Amino acid sequence: MTHVCLILEGTYPYFVGGVSSWVHEIVNGMTDVEFSIVHLYSGKAPEQEKYQLPQNVRELLCLPILIDKDHADFESILAQIPDADLYHSLSTGFAGWIGTELKRRRMRPLLLTEHGIYWHEIELGADEIECGFKVMKMKRTELFLGKNWFSWLQFFKRIAKQTYREADLITTVCETNRRMELSVSANAGKCRVIHNGVKLPPMAAKSNWQQSAAPSVGLVGRVTPIKDIETFIRASARVRSVFPEARFYVIGPIEQDSDYYLKCKNLAEKLGLENLFFTGRINALNFYANLDLVALTSVSEGQPFALLEAMAAGIPVVATDVGGCDEIINGANDGLGQAGLLCRVGDVAGISAAMLRILKNPSLWRECAQNGRKRIEKFYRSEKMIQRYRQTYRQLIEKASTVKIQSENYFTKARSE
Repeated sequence: MTHVCLILEGTYPYFVGGVSSWVHEIVNGMTDVEFSIVHLYSGKAPEQEKYQLPQNVRELLCLPILIDKDHADFESILAQIPDADLYHSLSTGFAGWIGTELKRRRMRPLLLTEHGIYWHEIELGADEIECGFKVMKMKRTELFLGKNWFSWLQFFKRIAKQTYREADLITTVCETNRRMELSVSANAGKCRVIHNGVKLPPMAAKSNWQQSAAPSVGLVGRVTPIKDIETFIRASARVRSVFPEARFYVIGPIEQDSDYYLKCKNLAEKLGLENLFFTGRINALNFYANLDLVALTSVSEGQPFALLEAMAAGIPVVATDVGGCDEIINGANDGLGQAGLLCRVGDVAGISAAMLRILKNPSLWRECAQNGRKRIEKFYRSEKMIQRYRQTYRQLIEKASTVKIQSENYFTKARSE
């Protein structure tokens, strides 16, 4: 069997989120491929697996990644990573750094896939990156090398450029991401878009929707600053002034940033939103049938599964214009029409107005719901995503094998002469 080694940071199988969902879908969908999973982390080691590993996962390695060669046994980390036919890094951060070094030393192909753009999120002010390394929130007990925010940004941009240069192929989830990659990488031929994909439910959640005096609005995502839950709460308060019986849900893990969760909970209480609920980690797929609208207020995204899943369930969406949200909601000239409304980041008034516009207009609600479900059916099916990655794996491995054979033939001929 083909053996692929996935190199991840702070995601699968210990944390719930879009990247973890993607990994689980890929591994489950390729039963003809064996996977090793390298999970890199910083700080406290993760303990509980949130996903059941499929049978084709050969091994799971959970390795601590420290900051630089003076504070980590880098050689020991590399030595623990298994040989594979192909290395697949899911970020340009430490995962990309490890991937490029494995490619150089073991002469195996390297595939880079970016969901969110690592260095761009730090540029936007994210203080914690995927593996758990804190750029700004440094405690006395944590390793701190004296670098400020700008130094870390430059550090991760250098790693990104190196990974872009060394990777045999770069895939990402939306055209917006590809343009950002090209802003620091001159090789356009390496960069391809492979959309995320989800399973299409047999039928829409609310095909006969009618306006309600008590609509339910949900945000699906972990409670962290990059999801800007505070803006969702403030927008919900404005919607509540028109629909006093409306219910609002934040559907996702609350433990990843306990300080931020407490801040959001206090804000909801201050605004008198007793009908806003934090569900914690639940299976969101089972919750869409309870919702009339899904909102996403993130300051940065790749191609959010929350929007894809909501659209597949036949639920209209309101989202900030980040990452691939425009492509998902409005389509790339596919002729299907809008599946919801886009707003500016942090625009409480605009986001609440968009929510109200859909909730008060049944014809618009049904139009967005139908357009979204059709778009998923045509362009964002998980089967199509898995097929494209299977083809990508095969092409990269076959190309590497051909180059190796040609190289061996060349040296054999040279020695005989």
